[in-house]
Amino acid sequence: ASRQRRVLATEVTPEMLEQAKKECGESRCEFVLTDGISLPSLSASVDGIWCCSVLRYSLFVPNPAYDRIAKEMYRVLRPGAYVVNCEMYVDVPPSVFSRGFEDAGFETHNTFVLHRYGGRLERVLSHRLIPDRWITRSASLSALVRYSLDNPGRQVGGLRDYLFVWQKPVHAHVDRMKQPGV
Repeated sequence: ASRQRRVLATEVTPEMLEQAKKECGESRCEFVLTDGISLPSLSASVDGIWCCSVLRYSLFVPNPAYDRIAKEMYRVLRPGAYVVNCEMYVDVPPSVFSRGFEDAGFETHNTFVLHRYGGRLERVLSHRLIPDRWITRSASLSALVRYSLDNPGRQVGGLRDYLFVWQKPVHAHVDRMKQPGV
C-alpha cells in the first residue's frame, strides 16, 4: 500500500512565505505560515524535516523559542525519522545547537563541519600568484577533507557552517492523543 506524500513548506512571515511560493513555482508543496512552535501536523506523522539557516534565529534572540521548536519537531516526527539542519556563519560550538534537540529527546546522529571561514588554507589559496584552476580544485579537495575528517568540536575561532543530523529514537513513545501545537 503506497502512502500519499505531503511536502509542507513553512515560513515565519507572510513576505517570506510569498517569496517561497514564487521561487517554488507550480510545485506540489503546501505553504504554511507558522512560528515553528505549532506545526500543522498530527503527532508522529512526518517522515523528515529539513531546515537551512533558520533555527539560529530562534536561539540567539532575546526570547529564545529554540527548545519549544525542537519539542514540536519531536512531536510531529515519526519514530526513527530525522531532522537535518544546516546552520551557516556561526561562531559557537555545535553543542549549542544540539543541546535543545537532545533535551527534546532526539539523538545526535551526526555533525559535520561544512566550512570554516578565514583559515590558513583560504589565505594561501587567495594569493595572486596561484592560478585560478588550482584554487577551484584545491578548494574542492579542502571541502571534501573537512567534511570527512574535521572534528566539529575542535575549538577554533571564526565562523563555521555545520550540518546537523538528529534522529527521533526508533522506539520513542508516541502520544497519539496529542493535537498539533499542544
